[in-house]
Amino acid sequence: MRSLKFRVWDKLKSGWVDYDLEYFQSGKIFEFSLRRLAHCVYQQFPGLLDKNGKEIYEGDLMEGKEGYKDGILKVVFERGRWNLEYINGKPFDDSGECDLSDYSWTEVVGNIFENPELLNESKN
Repeated sequence: MRSLKFRVWDKLKSGWVDYDLEYFQSGKIFEFSLRRLAHCVYQQFPGLLDKNGKEIYEGDLMEGKEGYKDGILKVVFERGRWNLEYINGKPFDDSGECDLSDYSWTEVVGNIFENPELLNESKN
């Protein structure tokens, strides 16, 4: 069984905080070092690495350079699955997203907190 892994952004401190989680077979998550606070954003690691071996987390910004798949994409969990949502570039279908299982051509270039300028770039 894959262990659950998260990172936590503290909106008040504008930075990442240390956070320990333990997953029990009952399916309950117990938080040991930090209570769930409104000013914290919890982002899950789906167990995938980018083309350079870097861990991919929810909220990461990915860059694709694969011809028709060029662009900046955001890692999101929607409708029960992990997706890459196009921020700019040329999506290869009308939905503007692709399943995160097709990620081998991307690399992590930042995240929504530390690199908000990548979110402001206009779509082509």
